[in-house]
Amino acid sequence: DILEGFPGPAERMQTVVDTIRSAYDAVPVHADPQVIALDATFPAASQIEAFLRYTGFVAMPSSKTAAPAGLGCGEVIVSTGGGAVGEDLVAAAMAARTYASSAKRSLWRVLAGPNLSPQRFEALARTCPAGVVLERNRNDFKSLLARCHVSVSQVGYNTVEIGRAHV
Repeated sequence: DILEGFPGPAERMQTVVDTIRSAYDAVPVHADPQVIALDATFPAASQIEAFLRYTGFVAMPSSKTAAPAGLGCGEVIVSTGGGAVGEDLVAAAMAARTYASSAKRSLWRVLAGPNLSPQRFEALARTCPAGVVLERNRNDFKSLLARCHVSVSQVGYNTVEIGRAHV
């Protein structure tokens, strides 16, 4: 994934480079170098360039989907993954929906991970604005992404915020 900025001292960066060179065959980078390359946030990327494999963003459209027909089509999908910090993204998405002019025509499907407590999930569900569906993570997530108009994610292991039109 593209980093927020490499944490830690320069020695740590060299340790990462040395570890990759000695123990890995490849490093998947969940990005597209035409949008942003790893070296934009990891200055030592040139030292491991031969190992980098850009995977692209989110999911490509597919005719093979597990979601019921039409589900996810044209939607804004907001996903928090399983992380414990997803509550802020859920609340921000619900607040942002009221300001998003062109997206108001789209259903916003907000997916909260398992680490959001049942009490907080229920409290957020009670304040859901019109046009927003709050759900727990779904098994058909990949097919929802393949059909959505925009994906907004926690920028974690598997996903990055990007509009499907730009994939």
